Amino acid sequence: MTNDRPPDGRRPAVVRLRRARPLRARSAAGALLVAAGAGAAFAFTDARAAVHILFGGEAGPALTAVLLLWFAGLASFALYPLIALPGLSARREAAVGATGIEITERGLLWHRGRRITVPWDAVTAVVPCTGPCSSARRDRLWRMLDLHLRRPVQGVPPYARTSPAGPGESGAHRLRLGAGAAPMEDAVRQVAELAAVHRPDLFASPDRAAKGSGRPWFTPSRPASPAAGPLRPPFPRAPEGPVTVSYDKGVLLPVGSVLGQAAVPAALALAAADPFGWPGGVRVAVGVVLGLPFLVCLVTLPVSLFRLPRSLGRRSIAVGSEGLVLTGRRRLRPWTAQRTSLPWHRVQALTARRVGGPDGHVQVAVLVGPDGADAPPVDPGTGLPLAVSLHHHPGGLREAPPGAEFPVTVLRTRPYRGEERGRALWEGFARGGPAPRTVPPHQLRAALAAFRPDLCRGFEDLWGATAPSHR
Repeated sequence: MTNDRPPDGRRPAVVRLRRARPLRARSAAGALLVAAGAGAAFAFTDARAAVHILFGGEAGPALTAVLLLWFAGLASFALYPLIALPGLSARREAAVGATGIEITERGLLWHRGRRITVPWDAVTAVVPCTGPCSSARRDRLWRMLDLHLRRPVQGVPPYARTSPAGPGESGAHRLRLGAGAAPMEDAVRQVAELAAVHRPDLFASPDRAAKGSGRPWFTPSRPASPAAGPLRPPFPRAPEGPVTVSYDKGVLLPVGSVLGQAAVPAALALAAADPFGWPGGVRVAVGVVLGLPFLVCLVTLPVSLFRLPRSLGRRSIAVGSEGLVLTGRRRLRPWTAQRTSLPWHRVQALTARRVGGPDGHVQVAVLVGPDGADAPPVDPGTGLPLAVSLHHHPGGLREAPPGAEFPVTVLRTRPYRGEERGRALWEGFARGGPAPRTVPPHQLRAALAAFRPDLCRGFEDLWGATAPSHR
């Protein structure tokens, strides 16, 4: 999703909507790989010998008929991704402004685009709700957004759903965003926040919205923010230089993956050379078995080689007295490092929460204030376990401190555990031991508390204590 600039009442903010590929498209793509892999296997073994085995009587009429029907079914089923590819790849976006919401699906090749505009005057209520998703797990409820309309709308893009309003709902019609795709959750959240910026009066009260769609996951009112707990000395104490939280991994897994993928074409080439004098039927059977892995490796091996520098390159978060430095890898040039500096004056808060209960994993969030005209965008690159999201309204951001300026960019780490294993390192430094320079990922919260305890919220349970401390 993208947003060019903060909502200013003049230019609508554009949110990119992403849709999951349907199961039948993934199945058809798999069938296409199987058919192409089997064809590649025949080409590698000996196409003329394979034809002779199938049609010359050596394989038998029953086996030949079964194989022909199998390949014909796979080929016909594999035509679907070619037909549906433009529709699955078309750009989808929602523009939210002071006048209303514009929902667009752009045209691509033979796929025709669609665009509808819903003015705010036609909307009676905006209801954030939850429900099952048609393209994802049915046992989980996904975030969606309902627009209750005064009249039906025509030409709605397929990623939005329309239906008559239910009993007790305002309006005559309902337009739902997010019903068919799990990846839309973050985009739907942005649309709800932007709608709350322009028309907070359209959001139904929690009691009223709960009648038909469950407790709403977003309200325009500000949620309770975690309070800043008392941080007492003597640790963690900030060292003289920066502390580097390293996310580098070993070389065994990425290098072994590349070698394993390279072994499949080598094995198929060895079988095609026939050094053991196998009969023709055995060679064809070996080719069929290795055909699909061979085709998959032809696709994945270049990708793995392209991403190998990213797996082996340096990835870290440096915490210092001046701010944070995020070191990742560039997306199109993974062999090149990408460094993003976040000075402390751009950071509004550092928050942490437990995922899965009081003894669960820790997730740290860095809230970066609105970018000025000369401030670079927050882009950590790839390789770091960070999820970047943009928030336009405090109603959808629990971590927002009082007085936070919006829009705000939030960098959330992947939940981790093991903080107690680094306590001895910081305690030893407080007693005059060596300063921590490079620490593992589970010491990120301790490094942040050492340099900027005044920004920390939810750090009271650091190392399992009632309150972490600092110098």
